[in-house]
Amino acid sequence: MRFRIFGLLLLIILAVGGCTPAARPTDPAPAPPPPQSEEPVRCEPYDYILPNPLPGRFVVKGGELSYAVDGAETRLLNGPAPKVFGNGVNGVLLTDGAQLFWFDPVSKELAPIADLPVPVQAAYRGDALLLGSKEELSHWRPGSAPKALPVPEHLVAIYGLSISPDGRYGVAAFSLEIPQGPRAGVIWAYDLVEVTVLKWPTETPKAMYGLWLLGWSGDHTLRFMTGVRGYNAGHTWSLPDDDPSEPDGTEYQMMEDAAISPDGTWFAYRPIPERIAVQPVQPDSEPQVICRAKGTLGEPRVLLNGHIAFWYDQAWWELQPDGALTRMEGVDGLY
Repeated sequence: MRFRIFGLLLLIILAVGGCTPAARPTDPAPAPPPPQSEEPVRCEPYDYILPNPLPGRFVVKGGELSYAVDGAETRLLNGPAPKVFGNGVNGVLLTDGAQLFWFDPVSKELAPIADLPVPVQAAYRGDALLLGSKEELSHWRPGSAPKALPVPEHLVAIYGLSISPDGRYGVAAFSLEIPQGPRAGVIWAYDLVEVTVLKWPTETPKAMYGLWLLGWSGDHTLRFMTGVRGYNAGHTWSLPDDDPSEPDGTEYQMMEDAAISPDGTWFAYRPIPERIAVQPVQPDSEPQVICRAKGTLGEPRVLLNGHIAFWYDQAWWELQPDGALTRMEGVDGLY
């Protein structure tokens, strides 16, 4: 009898599902990880603004130089090596590789310059112009013939050229190959009015792996940097008096491809291959890293409109002060 009662109870329990365990709610699936940024290069705003920037940019495509403003392009030159050297009282100095021209960015007119050689590099400020080739340096002002300037012996290349804000002094950084010695660097400063030469260092050229012109912290106060014995040291040269043979105490990070702003008060450079920084020229100033990339950022330059351009991932990129970044497809150069 007891077995019959137990069997009956078991049938009743099965019928009402009493022995079926309640279904547990499944645990939610773990949230997927946030997507990784696919941006190959990231940049941020910077505060350095030129006092009189051009409204547009100069663009080189396939041997053609044009001037672009608000989406409209004016074709200027077509030649073997178009380049823009700077802006001054006569307009913008540019070349097609065979001849020099003045360009008026307001009227968009070009004027050829017949009496000047085409340089490898140049510095142009106010009405003063320095023209440099591999082994020669000359100075020119409107209404006069070019004047040859002395250069050091054993010259290998010109690192850079710059002119003081008032146009009185021009400076050139030279690379020298000393016979039976290491590669050396020197800076010569030229009084462009008296046509005299000041030399740094004043005696034997110093062996160094880097020498960069940084800009001007006053009308006649040059800032430059040397790389010697594994560190970078800043120098201040108050022309025409002081001899900056010893560093002024400012130490910089590793530096490559320093580019002076058109007004000479700040510069852009690479502290490491994957970064671009900007920094004022004053001693003890702090750098601001404005671009970071997953690969090498090359050839930083400050354009005549105050934007910063650099080469990355087989293309030129343009960074505006507000942080807007544009990849310039098919462009061979920006100025």
